[in-house]
Amino acid sequence: MGLGPRVGMAALLLVATPCMMAAYTSVTTRWPGHVKGAIKLVGTPPSPSAFLVGVDNAACGSSVPDDSLVITKSGQVQGAVVYVEEISQGKEPPRRTANLEVRKCQLQPHVMTLTSGEELSLGTSDAIFHNLRGSYLGPDAVMPGRSLFNLALPPGSQRARIKFREPGITLITGQLGHDWMRAVIRVFDHPYHTVSGGEGTYELRDLPAGTYRIHVWHERLGEAVREVTVRAGYVERVDLELPVEGLRNPPWGMPAAAPVEATPVSPTPAKAVTPAPNTPA
Repeated sequence: MGLGPRVGMAALLLVATPCMMAAYTSVTTRWPGHVKGAIKLVGTPPSPSAFLVGVDNAACGSSVPDDSLVITKSGQVQGAVVYVEEISQGKEPPRRTANLEVRKCQLQPHVMTLTSGEELSLGTSDAIFHNLRGSYLGPDAVMPGRSLFNLALPPGSQRARIKFREPGITLITGQLGHDWMRAVIRVFDHPYHTVSGGEGTYELRDLPAGTYRIHVWHERLGEAVREVTVRAGYVERVDLELPVEGLRNPPWGMPAAAPVEATPVSPTPAKAVTPAPNTPA
């Protein structure tokens, strides 16, 4: 199935995808503008759900929350990607290292954005063995995608550092029966992107004055767009809406989930996994 090499954690790992960066030019803007707002769900939100866990219950518990759709009490959407369409110049792109953590058998955060050339630091705080697969799905989330890595994360292992160069969507999934573990990374060739936070709000800073198309994308609620005129030195308030009627499973599918009120399955004993280092998956 083209899983790619399985990589042990005796040393740092650097994975670089082929470079396909569009032309983006850094310029100095004396009076930049900013855009901020909320991502609002239109309609009645579904009840929260959880994935029932059938392996490694001692470490993972009997269930883990389904974080593919999180709605605040005020009806705003967490984990939505907000970005500017086709901007060719603006502020200097950051060169940061973002963190993705395996914690209590979940990948946290569930959704991230990066600028081409930035690095991801990936590690685990769990006391059990994890194995993660990374697949590049392209800009349109075409499955099954191209394998990027198949990464072994034993307890206490050194963090992996992965550099992303190609714009598009990368899906990271858990293996070894941990199919509920998912993280979605969207990479852009410019720095004007973000993810709505705990209150379902977002902010895009330091835009040159002009008219832009602002997109909001959510793996289960689809995509919406608004045209916005940014004035020099002003903060523009732009709320974006996603209708609940658009709710669907993401292109990569989902394991079965149950309402959080459901009685979880009886836990099974955790299985010790002792993988051989640097062996094929």
